[in-house]
Amino acid sequence: MYALNPFIIIEMTGNLHFEPVMLFFLIWSFYKLHQQKWVWAAVLLACSVSVKLIPLLFLPLFFQWFVQKSSNKEELTSSNTPLNTFGVKWTPSLSGIKKLIGFYAITLTTIIILFLPFYSSEFINNYANSVGLWFRNFEFNASFYYIFRKIGYQFRGYNEIAIIGKISPILTILFLVIVTFFRKNNTIIPLITAMLFGLCFYYFTATTVHPWYLATPLILSVFTKYRFPVIWTIVIIFSYQAYANIPWKENLWFVGTEYVILYGFLLFELLKNPQYYKIVK
Repeated sequence: MYALNPFIIIEMTGNLHFEPVMLFFLIWSFYKLHQQKWVWAAVLLACSVSVKLIPLLFLPLFFQWFVQKSSNKEELTSSNTPLNTFGVKWTPSLSGIKKLIGFYAITLTTIIILFLPFYSSEFINNYANSVGLWFRNFEFNASFYYIFRKIGYQFRGYNEIAIIGKISPILTILFLVIVTFFRKNNTIIPLITAMLFGLCFYYFTATTVHPWYLATPLILSVFTKYRFPVIWTIVIIFSYQAYANIPWKENLWFVGTEYVILYGFLLFELLKNPQYYKIVK
């Protein structure tokens, strides 16, 4: 589903994007976390962040893994347990809180160490400007953003990307907070599922969704019961149409077709398994 996916072969092998390096460290980190070797998991997660920043989105979701301990271990460890395991009683663990703080401290310290050789005021300014431009200026293959942009043109007469681009990360943070505290993420499969939906929520509201971004949700979906990222890697080919035009220009009919198919399949999966899509009980 991942290694032999034509999308992966084209984008990661053919176009030489660095997502596979980031994902190598990320999946290795999950493996060590599953082995309860959380120190190594933190170091490997930091290595993943040093390649691409996107795993930073996952940091809040580790909260329950460390802080909560279940009163029903058998239910939580069962492979047949629904991905949204609500109704399982848990109590905060003091030792878990200490481990969580240690996990975050090791992760952030390792990230700082890895970035330290590149540190300079110019590097920081350029990096900050690049991130700012990403949210305020770039537009490609967006979903809900294009709808809000159209509404902005109708009522304000100009592109509202400067405002909408700032709202998108705020919405993502709020969604991650909800998933962090109101969903059981204290076993590996529900944790990865939460990461999948947290990341996809960010992409659904983002101003820019390049094809190679989908490598991360695709590999996360391998460990879950959801297959909509596979469909996304198929329909993302509609976005390539923009590169066929000189100068570059998107056809929003193609973009709309892509997301109608994607959201249609996502809705099908959620309605087929209603116990899986509850964010809060």
